[in-house]
Amino acid sequence: MLEPTPEPSSRGRRRAWLLPLVAALGMLVLPTLAWFLFPAGDAAISVRTVGGAPVPVPAEAEPADPVAPPPKGGRTVVGVVRDEDEGAVEGVAVLLERAPALRGATDAAGAFRIRNVPTTAFVLIAKKDGYVSGRAEVPEGAAGSEVTIDLKLGAHGGVRGRVLSPDGSGASGAFVTCSIQGRSFQGRTNAEGRFELDPATEGCEAVAELPKFGTSRPVILRAGVDNQLDLLAPGLIDGVVVDERGAPVPSYLLGIESFTPASDGRGSPGGKTNTFESPTGAFQLGGLDSGRYVLTVSAEGRPPARSDGIQVEAGRTTSGVRIVLSRGGRLLGKVTDDGTGKPIAGATIGLDSATWTGANAIRPTQTDASGAYALDGVPPQGPFSVRFSSPEHTTRIVTGLDARGRSSFEENVALHARGDAGAATEFAGIGAILANHEGGVRIAALVPGGPAEKAGIVREDRILRIDGASADEMTISDCVQRLRGPAGTRVSVLVASDGAPAREVMLVREMITR
Repeated sequence: MLEPTPEPSSRGRRRAWLLPLVAALGMLVLPTLAWFLFPAGDAAISVRTVGGAPVPVPAEAEPADPVAPPPKGGRTVVGVVRDEDEGAVEGVAVLLERAPALRGATDAAGAFRIRNVPTTAFVLIAKKDGYVSGRAEVPEGAAGSEVTIDLKLGAHGGVRGRVLSPDGSGASGAFVTCSIQGRSFQGRTNAEGRFELDPATEGCEAVAELPKFGTSRPVILRAGVDNQLDLLAPGLIDGVVVDERGAPVPSYLLGIESFTPASDGRGSPGGKTNTFESPTGAFQLGGLDSGRYVLTVSAEGRPPARSDGIQVEAGRTTSGVRIVLSRGGRLLGKVTDDGTGKPIAGATIGLDSATWTGANAIRPTQTDASGAYALDGVPPQGPFSVRFSSPEHTTRIVTGLDARGRSSFEENVALHARGDAGAATEFAGIGAILANHEGGVRIAALVPGGPAEKAGIVREDRILRIDGASADEMTISDCVQRLRGPAGTRVSVLVASDGAPAREVMLVREMITR
């Protein structure tokens, strides 16, 4: 006979549920205790020495995603970027000098990591706007290893330097200019010749200019150093302007038509026009860079005339320059409306593209009530162009005119009435825009569908000859006048692209509208 099971006491009942509870709590507490007692490797604190003091760097400052080991043959570089006050700098680009594609960026703790770097020695650079870049040499290392390199950025208030005159003193008021990544910067020196430019100009090739001296040679600007730019002793041209009989011309305009810098020179000082008043016709043009110059001179009744090429050296005077300024002829005629045949009163007539400077003393004239005009001072020889314009008509440039030594000749012109969508200007030519360039005159742009484009001429082609005449001594104005001419006429042009053989192109001039 079985004995009935005794009823559990209250103490027994408490023991029955207490043991499972303790076991459950133990399962929760023990892992947490183990986490504190035995921290995982990813949360370890590494210590590196900066400036003699140990600085703890938590590993969790690095990216939290799993990191695969570097591929075979590479290694890893890690480090921290700090400023001059030992503060961590976030958002710094850290890259290899010779392999900028291998790069990293610092996090909020200034830490970075770059994987798969070469095992050979290289230079590591830290860059951020507003700071002087930091650099460090990384020695050779074994594949699969990790090297720690800390970098420091310097305080960056701008790129500084000094401009010196040829005697070694500070050049006050000099302009320092440079361009980098499509941006242009300019600064001006103070009384001691010192300048400061935007921090973005670090690595920029800069020159200094001051009118009474020659332009400095280019200098690559560096941050954190005292950059020095040395102005060159200026060159000078000493000459005289005379008329066709050899008598001095006492008053005239003079400008620099073209300039080809010497091999160590830079830029172009062209564009400025000077007025000279001298009973002997003498002039002196100073503050010139080394190179080859062509001058343009003009006076009342005397059309623009050019000098031969003048070679100028820094610190020297080129003397004996003589420019002959002949008296011009007279162009007569009438201007009418080509639709009605009626005279156009008040039309303006003037020389076109006679010079690329302001040295043109030949003033435009206007038609009277009968449409008649008289333009005094047109070139006595060679092709030239004249612009005819009226507010209600399309401007027409008549090209290929030649007085052939005559004191006067006639040219009657009919203009088209201009509608709302009518062309502004028309002329006969090859459809090319020219520009000065070191080494000569080049094609700067082409009129779509024009003769030059159809003949295969391309941008940057250099003009070598026009109708058999060498273009070496020609200015832009000379080339323009020779390439223009009546529609339907032909012109032969020898052109060359850089690195390619020269090619002869035969062009038929057409009417160009724009």
